Amino acid sequence: MKRKIVNFGNDDVGDWRAELNCGHYQHVRHAPPLIVREWVLSDEGRKKRIGLELECKKCDSLPGADSNFFATDFEQIEPPDGQNAARLIDYIIQKHHSFTRQEIVRLSNLFETSCQRKDEFLAVLLELRSAFSTLCNDLASHLEKEESILFPYLKNLESRLLDGRPFLAPPFGSANIPVRTLRWEHDEAKHILSKIRSISDEYRVANGADPDVQELYAGLQKFETDLYEHMRLEDDVLFPLAASMEVRLTTSRCASIHQTSNDDAKA
Repeated sequence: MKRKIVNFGNDDVGDWRAELNCGHYQHVRHAPPLIVREWVLSDEGRKKRIGLELECKKCDSLPGADSNFFATDFEQIEPPDGQNAARLIDYIIQKHHSFTRQEIVRLSNLFETSCQRKDEFLAVLLELRSAFSTLCNDLASHLEKEESILFPYLKNLESRLLDGRPFLAPPFGSANIPVRTLRWEHDEAKHILSKIRSISDEYRVANGADPDVQELYAGLQKFETDLYEHMRLEDDVLFPLAASMEVRLTTSRCASIHQTSNDDAKA
């Protein structure tokens, strides 16, 4: 899927990569003679490519991926029946994960602009940026765990339960293992959100504040609201549904073993 370039940066070994508006990264190495991208070595060359599109293979691989994510009004995405894990997972990815990734990029850019000031308010903005950066780093890992570990497992589990097909236990044993970690990470995110709310004085903006600061505070408040709803859906709906499906799986296995034992006895 095509995503717009919003920034450039280096990876851990110094190779250049483009930051996309979905929150993912795409390497744009200059490695002659096989790969020639001399433009990536200069500030001017990189700036000229901000806004251009690249194929995001990570977005292509996500469950429920939709090429129109970033042309979508997230408010118009309707929640599905909470008893269908696959549809609920797709909804969480399309509405909440996509919104989170998009807003992380947008708000980070607003922080960069807003923190150019030289007055007494700069200290507040820098403290806010530090807390938001910690939250963003935590969320990047959190979303990856959900999309690469828990969500595929739950979709497969539900599909096999509906079809009556046999199911092999996952390497992590039970959904409760990743769920326990994800719940703890939710609690950590809530703690950071509370800190951001406190630093920003409940997102109150002083009269005459710069438009960038006003937009930043409004965006942070909307980010908080969406993240709380995102976590509520998982904590109160998806995770209990996962536990319920695993109970059904255990019950089904026990019934199958019991039936096999009876058949053997009759034989």
